Amino acid sequence: MYAYDRAALKQAAKRDLMPVYGTTVLISLIYYAILFGLSFGITFTFINFSMTGSFFQILYFGHFLYGMNFLYTNILRNGTTSVGEMFEGFKKYGSVLLLTFLNYLFIFLWSLLLIIPGIIKSIAYSMSYFIKRDNPTMTATECRKASIELTDGHKGKIFVLNLSFIGWALLASLTLGIGMIFLLPYIQMSTARMYDFLILNHRETKFTVSTANTYEQTDFSNKENSFVEENNKPFSE
Repeated sequence: MYAYDRAALKQAAKRDLMPVYGTTVLISLIYYAILFGLSFGITFTFINFSMTGSFFQILYFGHFLYGMNFLYTNILRNGTTSVGEMFEGFKKYGSVLLLTFLNYLFIFLWSLLLIIPGIIKSIAYSMSYFIKRDNPTMTATECRKASIELTDGHKGKIFVLNLSFIGWALLASLTLGIGMIFLLPYIQMSTARMYDFLILNHRETKFTVSTANTYEQTDFSNKENSFVEENNKPFSE
């Protein structure tokens, strides 16, 4: 098992970003420009944006989220990325669309019970796009269930990790959102680190991981690295 250290994880994410930070900022700029353009177009076209907008988001938002997870996982494992990786989700349009629909549907249904169950389920499904990236043949239902299994016992860690960026996000809002272009890579890289941490600690997983070379080459006793080895050696499949 590996001890979890949020501060060390975020420091490792910063180091991961250093060689490719300029590229990731450019990717963030393109990402927000596209999402803003799509949202503006939908708002201009439809009066009832609250419902219609949510429907149209299902058609594209999950695909961009998949692409962002894809490229930040590549940075973590291979140290490289490109703008084109942001659109990887559209190469698997149907399967990613179904995954997005199921995530939205179940989060919505759980939210009917009150907001907290909806938040819990959104965290439970948060690794489903990473899992789809590593296991492209898995169905949407399998990815969703695997994410539930993977995050079991770790939802608090994921929630606090997300919450730790609130201060930076508030500062970014003072720049009319422009600061988010520079903050998003940090958030996404930290999330990719969290995913690999969960994979390493989930020894009874029923799904496979394509590679974990980053951790095979890591000295886990080094305080500068994300995690500390307690009992077992890192695994890879």
